[in-house]
Amino acid sequence: MEVSWARANMGVATLAAMALCGLTAIARPASAAGAEGQHANPQSDSFTIATFNIRIDIDKGENAWTNRRPRVVQVVKDGGFDLIGFQEVTRTMWSDVIGSFSPEYEFADGKDKFGPNPIAFRPDLFERIDSGRFSLSERPNDYKCVSWGSSGVRVCQWVLLKLRSNGRLMRVFNMHPDWKSRAARTEGMRQLVVPKVRKAKASGELVVLTGDMNDMVGAVLPWSPKDPKYAVGDSILLAKSELRDSFDAVGAARIGPPLSSHGYSPKAGHRLDYVFLSDEFRVLSYRTHDDRPGGKFPSDHDAVSVKVAIASDVPDRQSKDR
Repeated sequence: MEVSWARANMGVATLAAMALCGLTAIARPASAAGAEGQHANPQSDSFTIATFNIRIDIDKGENAWTNRRPRVVQVVKDGGFDLIGFQEVTRTMWSDVIGSFSPEYEFADGKDKFGPNPIAFRPDLFERIDSGRFSLSERPNDYKCVSWGSSGVRVCQWVLLKLRSNGRLMRVFNMHPDWKSRAARTEGMRQLVVPKVRKAKASGELVVLTGDMNDMVGAVLPWSPKDPKYAVGDSILLAKSELRDSFDAVGAARIGPPLSSHGYSPKAGHRLDYVFLSDEFRVLSYRTHDDRPGGKFPSDHDAVSVKVAIASDVPDRQSKDR
């Protein structure tokens, strides 16, 4: 279910000849903040953030990427997402993703740079100020570096956006830590992501962290070997030391199943997909998109989306949800 990024890229045949074939462009729905499946109004301070692991292109049959990609497009279109952190976008899938979601969305690093965790955003809602990425390793500027027992190279993408509705700056991080090494997940969060989150918060920026974290507090993760120095869920607890888990913050206003990773099985197994937020966000709703277009799976993970609003006076109960 969780596959090493490096191993996946080595074993995938090129899909360049069929890039863009059979894709359905997303028509922009009428703006209506708060309506299910519709985008936020550019003048509104509320919008929808999503995280979506769309699964690398190694499966065969009905779960092959060529069959799944229209389903992925359908989930995004129906969800009305305004900001999306994607994971597991291989080089051979990159043209498909760009072709499917442009010009409705812009991507954090543009069309000329590649990253496995691209961030898509609506340019009518957000203006890009800066963007980049760093390796989740002891040498964050070295994109071939593997550290802490990781099974392969892992990268965190980021983008600094300005909200057109109110001029606030928002820094978005999107990541997909290693599936195997508890140390890699924990130290990547501790040494790299958390310090950058703290710096952004100290600068007065709104902060969003999305991703398939490959971790869950209190869970049994059979693919992740035991480590006497690290517990399952340590990386999540570190993230929650600086940001709120939107799943907890929203309370009763949740739609869909609580678990998002299912491995193409009718029975979901783990909640690996997260949207973490700084305290300025008011969480209005949380949804796990267990959509099955045509009765088929779009991915081995369900998209997770959170509708949020910016509030200067966030209720005390939300600030304590960590």
